Amino acid sequence: MNPQAWYETKDVCKLLLVSKATLMRRKREGYFKQGIHYRSTGPFARSTIHWNFEECSKVLRNWDAPEEGSVDG
Repeated sequence: MNPQAWYETKDVCKLLLVSKATLMRRKREGYFKQGIHYRSTGPFARSTIHWNFEECSKVLRNWDAPEEGSVDG
């Protein structure tokens, strides 16, 4: 594993061009898997999370834009 491929949340958000809220929401929704896309430095909710930029990028590239009219507004 390449240690340079893992970034803290604030850094990976800048690289992926997403907000922290979006990144965490996608994590809760199951898009990102522990050990592949992210890892935690400890067992606590406030433990630092490191993200694998390359693996997260693959997930983001596969997102489809919402179809017209599918978003409430």
